[in-house]
Amino acid sequence: MSDLLETLFANAVWHPLQIRHRHLAVSLGDACRYPADVVPFAAVGAPTVEAMRQFHSLLAPDESTWFIGEQFPQIPELVCEGTLDALQMVLPESVPIPQTMASIEALSEANAPEMVALTTLAFPGFFRRRTYEMGSYYGVRSASGELIAMGGERLKLEGSRRSVRSARTLHFGGRGWLRTSCGSS
Repeated sequence: MSDLLETLFANAVWHPLQIRHRHLAVSLGDACRYPADVVPFAAVGAPTVEAMRQFHSLLAPDESTWFIGEQFPQIPELVCEGTLDALQMVLPESVPIPQTMASIEALSEANAPEMVALTTLAFPGFFRRRTYEMGSYYGVRSASGELIAMGGERLKLEGSRRSVRSARTLHFGGRGWLRTSCGSS
């Protein structure tokens, strides 16, 4: 990974909110976040006490959000309820697109309710009714028309795209739908 990408991934929510997703940003000083109906992600330009106070003023009462990073100063107004270890995966420049018989369709605002339902099965709360506004999404449907897999962009970092994938049920597993939907985006 290039030094630029490594720097961007170190604050992977901040950078899109300053550039490509600026139109979605809710900001105050050195703190910013996505609207609650987009995704529950927030960031600060630098982890300072003042930035955390600015962030606090962007929250509704009892609202929770996620920060990506290692350490943030504690302030009395905010409580860290837990942490989640995660891996950041980066797709190489060139990958073979798998052969498939599946039909891939572009997803849009009209598909938002079923996109939320699909992702809620895998990871509740991270895909919301306006998440589709963050980038392009593509889906695969079952023979009955049910959305069973989707892939797309969420955090857009300069020079890279963060892909999001989800599957409907184990009943549809093992058929390559996720590779298909993500390979086409």
